[in-house]
Amino acid sequence: MSDNDLYPGDSCVSEQAEKLKFHADQNSWETSFTEIKVAKKMFAHGQVYGCIRFLDLSEKTVKVLKKAIKYGETLDDIHAGVKMQCLGELCANLFSSVAPASCRTSFISCCVYVLKQRPNQPSVRVEEFVGDKYEKRVLEVNPPSSATPQDILDSNKFAAFQFFTYMQSDRNMVFISATKVTDRMLTRPVVASLDQNLGGKDDLGSDGIGQWVAEFSFRFSPLLGLSKDQIFATDPVQLFSLMDDMGLFTGRAKPGPDLPPPPVHTASHPHDTPAPSAAKPLV
Repeated sequence: MSDNDLYPGDSCVSEQAEKLKFHADQNSWETSFTEIKVAKKMFAHGQVYGCIRFLDLSEKTVKVLKKAIKYGETLDDIHAGVKMQCLGELCANLFSSVAPASCRTSFISCCVYVLKQRPNQPSVRVEEFVGDKYEKRVLEVNPPSSATPQDILDSNKFAAFQFFTYMQSDRNMVFISATKVTDRMLTRPVVASLDQNLGGKDDLGSDGIGQWVAEFSFRFSPLLGLSKDQIFATDPVQLFSLMDDMGLFTGRAKPGPDLPPPPVHTASHPHDTPAPSAAKPLV
């Protein structure tokens, strides 16, 4: 295979495209028009997506077109996936503004392009290019039994992000999983929302939220020395500080006195967790 087939260079014909960018904070799509070039061959692939280099000529930036190779994606699937990732990007920015530097994270920016000059004008999912060297590992609240020490730290960091989104959304949603591609960059989130209106066809609904609450409590109650009620009565920033002091993000505990446990509230909640003292909406 020629290198020219892997890069959207001079051998690729430019074509017209419509770009759809989702703004999660406004729950709206922004439309613009541009010229693009698409490489002829995939440069990498996994079990679900193949990756094709993609050049937006108006931005003069190389991106990655994610082509489903295992099953066909509907237009609704593509839009839902991009919306979830843009929501993840927004939530990660909010999380990183209050979290310790040791556990900050981000989602890869993505959008939809409509290839206007191709038959049937297909819509495709396109992400920012993060380089040729990357990893692909699913992060969840519980690391697998084969997890390395670094895998466990990564799971702890993602769990802190999960806790933040759960509390900040007033317990209406949580990110169940995401795929890590670089040290701090995530993609392909799976969301559970109370009314199943955020996560597309993979939204696990209230059952998924309840399962995550149980798993988070089971894993972190013994690590933090806090009961389930105490954990979910704690301000997220205070909880992150405690986790950081205990070395759950770095593997190195900080010296200092033990923090007193937070007060226990008795307010009821559908997931058997007390209401937060100051929950803020995500958007």
